[in-house]
Amino acid sequence: MKLVSRSLRLKVSLGISLALILLLTPFNWMQYQLQRRAALADLSQLAVTTGAVVEHSRFPWGHPTNWTERRRSDPGA
Repeated sequence: MKLVSRSLRLKVSLGISLALILLLTPFNWMQYQLQRRAALADLSQLAVTTGAVVEHSRFPWGHPTNWTERRRSDPGA
């Protein structure tokens, strides 16, 4: 403990480091929250788009629950 009380360089270094940590932590947290929100929004949009592509590729003529309804309304069937 004597080294800390005697060394001015160490005191200044610790003081500056602590001040930087205290100043930068809230900004980093806010930036993290913004980036997280943006990433989740992008992933959500990607999931919706992927779901639509899969649904369209599996059932190009509509969903199977609508096929019986289409057959009834189709005059050629």
